[in-house]
Amino acid sequence: MAALAALVLYAVTGPGAVPDATPSALLAMVLIGVGPMGLATLLWDHGVRHGDGRVLSTLAYLTPILSTLILVALALAIVTGAVLVGGALILIGIALAAFDAKDHSRR
Repeated sequence: MAALAALVLYAVTGPGAVPDATPSALLAMVLIGVGPMGLATLLWDHGVRHGDGRVLSTLAYLTPILSTLILVALALAIVTGAVLVGGALILIGIALAAFDAKDHSRR
């Protein structure tokens, strides 16, 4: 669905809004949609049905931090002040959610 939405957005905004979609780029988009995104959706569904939804939701906030760390490790991004502040805010949010979950479990 995400790939389809991206394709519709591409068609609406026109070819000048994003780089040209070569056949290899289109294949990569399909493979990403079927592979990692499809697997992530299946794992999320399993986690929601059989796990603790609060913990799962809280851990999901680590995604931007982990993806940024991967980009930095591959030298595709640099750590700036805004990245550090954003990461700190995400970690603070995770800590607050964990604290709130503990507080509710005691009641």
